[in-house]
Amino acid sequence: MQIGIDKMGLFTPNTYLDLVMLANARGVDPDKYTIGIGQDQMAIAPSVKTVSQWRLTRLLKCWMMIIVIQLVY
Repeated sequence: MQIGIDKMGLFTPNTYLDLVMLANARGVDPDKYTIGIGQDQMAIAPSVKTVSQWRLTRLLKCWMMIIVIQLVY
């Protein structure tokens, strides 16, 4: 019996927040983000997509992969 993680998925939204603009809006030094943590942008989830929708999207992609594998073999 083998126990462990076989596959792992990762979702990154295509919307982002510019951290220099965030720093300016908050009144802090932009270097806190760009040099301190080494980021220029931070991915943010669009307000129209929920965690449940992400799961459903991932589940549908997995099912499609299973169907393709079954058709090929």
